[in-house]
Amino acid sequence: MGPQMGPGGSFLGGPPSMPPRKQGGPPPMNSGPQSQPLMKSSSADNVNTLVKSPSQEKALDRSPSFDNAPESPKEYFQIPGATKCGYLWKQAGSKKNVNWLKKFFVLRPDSLTYYESGPTGKKEALPSAKGAVLFVPGMEIDSTAHPNQGTWFINMTGGKKDKELKIMCSDEKEYKDWLDAIKGTIDKLPKPTPKGKKVKQGPIFATPLEEVMERQRGDPLTASLDIPWVIDIMITFLDSEEMLRQEGLFRLSGSLTTINEMKALVDKGQPLVLTSQIDPHAVAGLLKLFIRELPEPLLTFDMWDKFLEVQREGNSVEYKNKVRDLMQSLPKDNLSFVKKLFALLYKVTKYSEINKMTSNNLAIVFGPNILRARDDNGFSAIENSAVVNDFTKTLITLFEYVIGH
Repeated sequence: MGPQMGPGGSFLGGPPSMPPRKQGGPPPMNSGPQSQPLMKSSSADNVNTLVKSPSQEKALDRSPSFDNAPESPKEYFQIPGATKCGYLWKQAGSKKNVNWLKKFFVLRPDSLTYYESGPTGKKEALPSAKGAVLFVPGMEIDSTAHPNQGTWFINMTGGKKDKELKIMCSDEKEYKDWLDAIKGTIDKLPKPTPKGKKVKQGPIFATPLEEVMERQRGDPLTASLDIPWVIDIMITFLDSEEMLRQEGLFRLSGSLTTINEMKALVDKGQPLVLTSQIDPHAVAGLLKLFIRELPEPLLTFDMWDKFLEVQREGNSVEYKNKVRDLMQSLPKDNLSFVKKLFALLYKVTKYSEINKMTSNNLAIVFGPNILRARDDNGFSAIENSAVVNDFTKTLITLFEYVIGH
C-alpha cells in the first residue's frame, strides 16, 4: 500500500519514493528559490545525472508540478503583453559544470523573460524578473533534440541583455510549441536594412500614397506589402487583445514627443520597432497622423461627391450595395489601406464595453481625415460633418459586407 496523505498535503511516514521519470521529461526539481540546483552534468546535452541531498529529497514533494504549468497567458491574463508562458529549464553554471534550474518563462512580442516562479492564481503578480533576452531581427535560434535521451534544447544567441540563453523542454510537444512560438515572434520583427543598402530616400509622412507604394515596391524588403510598411507595423502592434482593450484607443492622445520621434525615425528610413514598453496611444496617434497628413485623403477627392450622395439617400434598399460598389471603385492602394484600417476599427468596436470606443466615437475621430473635399475651406467640412461621420460609421459597422468581403 502506498504512502498516505496527511493534513495539508504532507505525506505520512516520510516522503514516498520518486515515481519513474516520465519519458522525455527532465528530472524533478527543488521548489525553494534558495535551494541548490538538483541537476548537474558535464555538458548541456547530458542531463541524466541527478544529485540530491536529503533535504532536497524531502523538498521534491513540494515542487510545483511541471505538467500543470500554464501553457497560455489566458490563465494569467494580467501578464502584460504575454503571448505564451510556462515553466522551462534554464541552463546555468559554467560550461564544465552545467546546472539546470526551473524558471517561469514569459514570451512577449519583443522578448523572452524568466522569473523565479509564476503566479499561482489569476490575481497574483509576477515576481521581479531574473533575466531576459530582448529579441533583435536575425538573431540565431539553434535547436537540438535527443528523443532517446528525453532531452530537447533551444539555444538563443545574438539578442540583447542576456547575450545567450539556453532552455530545455520536458517533452517533444512542449519543445515544438516553444520553438515555433519563439521563431514566429522573431520573424515578426521588422527586418533590418541590409549592410550597404538603405531604404529609398524620401519622407513617408505627408507624401502621396501612390508615391509611397511605388518606392516601397522597388525595395526588396517591403515589395510584398500591399500597404505602407509603417502602417503594417502599427496595425499589427495594435491588433491584439491587450491593445484592443485599451480605454480610449484612438481617442486619447499619446505623448507628442514620442509620436514625433517615431515619425522622424520613419522618415529617415529607419526601422520602427514597437516593443511592449511603447504606449499604445502613441502608436495610435502616429497612425492617425499618417492618415491626416496624406495630401489626398484615403477615400480620394474624386469620390467626395459620390460618397455624400449615397449617404444622403440613407436607408434605401440598395444603400449597402451602393456603398460596397463605391468602395470597390477606389484605387487599389487606397482600397488595400482602407481594408486593413477598417478591419482594425471593426475589432476595436468589439471591445467597446471595455475600451469605450463605439463605432460612432471612431467615426468622429477618423471621418474628417479619410473623406474631405478638394477645395475644403473649413466651412465644407463643418457643413457636411454629420454626413461624413455617418458614412464612416457605416464603413465600420458594415465592414464585413461593404469592405471586407
